[in-house]
Amino acid sequence: MKNKSVQGLMTLVLAVGLVGGGPAIFTAWGQTSNTGTVTVTVLDQAGATVPSADLQLRDLGTNDVRKGVTQTNGVYSFPNLPFGQYELTVGKNGFQTQVFESVQVQTGRITSVGVTLRVGGTSQQVTVSDTATPLVESDSSTLANTIDTKQVTSLPMQSRNVMSLAFLVPGWSSTGGVASSTGTWDNLPGGAVVSADFDGTPGISNRFRSGGFNYGTTVVQPRIEDVAEMTIQTAQLDLSGTGTSAMRFSIVTRRGTNQFHGRAFEDFRNTDLNANSWINNARGLPRNILKLNDFGGSVGGPILKNKLFFFGTWAQSIQPVTNSVTSTVLNPAAQQGLFSYKDAGGKIQTVDLLQVAGAAGLPSKLNTNVAGSLQKISGVFNQGALIPTSDPNTSTLSFLSPAKVTIYYPTLRLDWAATDKVRLFLSYGQTKENDDKVNAPQFPGGIDSALVYTSNLANSRIAGVGLNWVLRPTLINEFHAGYMYQLRVFDTETLGIDLPNLYRQTWPYGLTSLYGNA
Repeated sequence: MKNKSVQGLMTLVLAVGLVGGGPAIFTAWGQTSNTGTVTVTVLDQAGATVPSADLQLRDLGTNDVRKGVTQTNGVYSFPNLPFGQYELTVGKNGFQTQVFESVQVQTGRITSVGVTLRVGGTSQQVTVSDTATPLVESDSSTLANTIDTKQVTSLPMQSRNVMSLAFLVPGWSSTGGVASSTGTWDNLPGGAVVSADFDGTPGISNRFRSGGFNYGTTVVQPRIEDVAEMTIQTAQLDLSGTGTSAMRFSIVTRRGTNQFHGRAFEDFRNTDLNANSWINNARGLPRNILKLNDFGGSVGGPILKNKLFFFGTWAQSIQPVTNSVTSTVLNPAAQQGLFSYKDAGGKIQTVDLLQVAGAAGLPSKLNTNVAGSLQKISGVFNQGALIPTSDPNTSTLSFLSPAKVTIYYPTLRLDWAATDKVRLFLSYGQTKENDDKVNAPQFPGGIDSALVYTSNLANSRIAGVGLNWVLRPTLINEFHAGYMYQLRVFDTETLGIDLPNLYRQTWPYGLTSLYGNA
């Protein structure tokens, strides 16, 4: 019989920000952890700043347009931008209009665009085709790496968990060997992985943060099919996200655009495609059963063109597995009380313990419960492989125990550009897991109590809503609310059983039971 443990956590995060100010506010304007920023600096051919230049930034995926005007220092920032490709148009009377066809915005990072306007008529236009990407942020000590999942979607990865890609970025140094999640980023302490957020909502519960990646990670698994990009930031961070002063993971869900897009996938693995393991061959056991079906699909597009967009995924992983189990059992002679041992000369001697016990006035017959249990165990010897041990009274019984793990990964995101000043997004992610009979029994054939042959389950969710309201170009109101729920139940068959009343528990600090010292 195993103990039952239920772990649950619900977190509600509300954040309301009002940012505004004069010209200087835009030179170092931060952003929330699930968005990026474009900072534009406009100069003339003599290198002087150009104030009151008209700026227009258009999202190429949704045609959402944002406008601004450079301040007296020639600088303007567009904060709180969803990831993606944008077109920037810069114009002013007496100068040629410049168009930057591809300005890339990445999560949690600043894209700096320098513009040099040439004297000419506004009807004249200069088009810049080079892609403007996030540059080194000279006014920040933050080190950041962004993983764009488009780069790895078609790779043959063993897992679709985007978190595994975090150990491939520059700055990561493993301290636990190959394929270990123990290590540091940019020489930060090993426990620095304590913060991650999904679309701005915390993804790691407080009670597990001290464990970093060793336990807990994120409550909802970020998958390649539903994650657009992930930014890893280290060193000194601002207060715009949920991280500590050392480390932050910013994960952003894919979003819909004016074009419908989708994908379907299947990761198929089967026992027939695998070789047997060396240890199974040594024990005379067949190949462990492996049947993995990791499949799903996604679709995104417009609900109202240029206004309302959706993106959703459904993925499921079904994996019947077998566990290799070994148990030490008494040989048939030992079950009858015949104990064998080596004498001083190294010869095997046998003594009838029940006969010795009877001569001493003790019970000379096996307890009926013990005899019944031994008979059941002997009856399942043929369902495994018996391997002799160095003790002539015992053998090792090896057998395979079936189990099944089923995991569901639904995701949904909505984006609404209500007006050119009001924008709203909703996102939802879930990881639901059913581990059927993953805790193997001690013996085959179902002779154990059902409480020994147990299952686990988990069901975690993250939801978020964000509102961006531009009151005027220098005054923006940002609202974000997030909900995180984590649930994991071990040994579901023991729910409702009062274990402390069935047998005594051991407790630390000198207590031997829940009720005090024995």
